[in-house]
Amino acid sequence: MLDTNITPDEISTVRVPSDQPRWRSRIQLARGLAPTPRPWLLLLLTGVAFGPFGLGILSENVLNVLDPAVAAALATLGAFVGMEIDVRHLRGNSSVAAGSLGAFVTLLTVAAGMLAVSALSDSAVAMPWLLAGLLGLCAASSATPSRPPTTETTDIGGAEDLLPIVLGLPALAIMRSQTPTETATLTFGFTLVAIAVAVACWLLVSRTSSVTEERVFAIGGLLLLGGAAAYLSLSSLFAGFTAGVLWRAAGPAVRDRIVQDLGYLQRPVVGLLLLVAGARLHVSVALIGFIAFYALFRIAGKLTGSLLARRLIGGDALTDSSPLSPGIIGVALALNVVQVREHDDIATTLFTIVVVGSFLADVASFLIREPRQTL
Repeated sequence: MLDTNITPDEISTVRVPSDQPRWRSRIQLARGLAPTPRPWLLLLLTGVAFGPFGLGILSENVLNVLDPAVAAALATLGAFVGMEIDVRHLRGNSSVAAGSLGAFVTLLTVAAGMLAVSALSDSAVAMPWLLAGLLGLCAASSATPSRPPTTETTDIGGAEDLLPIVLGLPALAIMRSQTPTETATLTFGFTLVAIAVAVACWLLVSRTSSVTEERVFAIGGLLLLGGAAAYLSLSSLFAGFTAGVLWRAAGPAVRDRIVQDLGYLQRPVVGLLLLVAGARLHVSVALIGFIAFYALFRIAGKLTGSLLARRLIGGDALTDSSPLSPGIIGVALALNVVQVREHDDIATTLFTIVVVGSFLADVASFLIREPRQTL
């Protein structure tokens, strides 16, 4: 699932057309994962083997020590996605509408399907509406094939990732609040915190000429965002995403400098998230049926969403995404939930279903050939 043949140091040697913005080529791995399950399986199984239920190298104590690094990695991943978003082209963008429609249809299909399965079965596993909604959010995202974008492009890759990341914050706020007012306060207040940290990082980077200081400010900003999210038990993905959107809007000078500083973190970030996900994974026999239904409902939702987008918006509006392949965002969102709500039954059930179900969905995307645009 991960294309690991090119290292960050080799990016400059890859031949791309001269009219393609170089900053975009540095963050293509953020969501776009190659359509093969083998590296994904290898990293995940390595985490399982090293985890508490394997060799014990990544024990519970080690995983707790890694929590700050995981929070920062989630914020970094969110920033990579956010830096692909051009707010100037959001209004009237058919690609955004098509991607959002597909994600919304998948969310509804998975959430309703999982609730129906829980109601019709005699399983001892509870399926509250919040768990069903979180499963729908994790299923809504799709992998984006790695492709060099042109300068003239007005679409935003990863439109199907917007809904899970944006709604992930209020979903986590609901898990730690008692009333709608408290949920709204947490969501709004944390958004302001993320914006403040992003703006501070932007100003610091724009006013320094030292490469070392640039990297300290950029990485320090992400560490601060991840730390704030972990402290408040909220979404690190959303915090990084907000920062990425603001840094993209800050103009090419700041954007290029931040992307250059963070570009080397892509593969370590994805590798860390998958290893920790594998180490935290513990599959219960009672969840096997729910995992299978999750994968089936996700495939049905993606195919239905793509069909509706073609009918209602038009085939030209479809984003260059791999609908059946889940990518990394869904797993990252589930890991974010289980990190901040570790001892919550909803979090642990969500995490197991999403990680294993995403792997099954990725295998399905490998077996079911999707029509793709030739490059």
